[in-house]
Amino acid sequence: MGKKTIIQDLIRDKRTQLPTLSVVTSNIIKLADDDNASVHALAEFILQDQAIANKVLKLANSAYYGVVKTIASIPHAITIIGFNDVTSLAIGMGVFSAFDLKKVNTLLKMEELWLHSLGCATAAKELATLLKIDDREQIFLNGLLHDMGKIIFALHFPDDFAIALEESKKNDCPLHYKEMEIFSENHATIAGQLMKHWNFPESLILPVQFHHSSAKCPQDFTIKAMIIEVADFLCHKTAIGSSGNPGVADVKIAVKNLGLLKDDLKRIIDFLERQRPKMEEYLQLLA
Repeated sequence: MGKKTIIQDLIRDKRTQLPTLSVVTSNIIKLADDDNASVHALAEFILQDQAIANKVLKLANSAYYGVVKTIASIPHAITIIGFNDVTSLAIGMGVFSAFDLKKVNTLLKMEELWLHSLGCATAAKELATLLKIDDREQIFLNGLLHDMGKIIFALHFPDDFAIALEESKKNDCPLHYKEMEIFSENHATIAGQLMKHWNFPESLILPVQFHHSSAKCPQDFTIKAMIIEVADFLCHKTAIGSSGNPGVADVKIAVKNLGLLKDDLKRIIDFLERQRPKMEEYLQLLA
């Protein structure tokens, strides 16, 4: 019988403490769900967090964007990098910095997990573009955050999670299968519960929560969940970063339901290969 480890139990257990998001990150999450959000509003929030502000400026002034003149203001940096990219970057940084990642590194190599997450986000956005799906930037963010439930397992249940990782590797099976055997939950559902606790909108929660069970996802978000499912698969196939998962689940049903062809999948894989150096450089700039 599996060990139930739902987020609500962690909240009630006084011996554990779930990470809290900064006010800045919480405000930017609200902006991400606001169609009328402005560059000015985003800049105001970013300026309240010096770490994020410095990295946004560092990125805008990098060779990555090829700007000759020095970018000295956050609003200007947002226009160079792009509103949606800065929003995703700020939320991703805010979420990952909420965890004590030094404790996680013994089980998951965070640099590799970051790269895998960025690869999945990139693949998801490209799939959404191919399929002419709206909200491509939100889908990018779904991909960026899809594996953070593994961090919860690694932080709060390291011994059991180590067993799940080892069993998955030994049997060459998807990690979320072993998580279900041990915890009666998998990292996707845990991530969804954590995002709900953090007051993320449903559009960001549900595609993450159901990316390993898209058939069960509420109808309005099923396509997005399938996109994350397929993007995750393609990122593993391309070996961009590592999520600690040695086995990849079959995504044939999701591929079929999305109307994707083999050539479409090959196109995304080729795209990821071309983007690999840029993603690696991007993460180095954020280090």
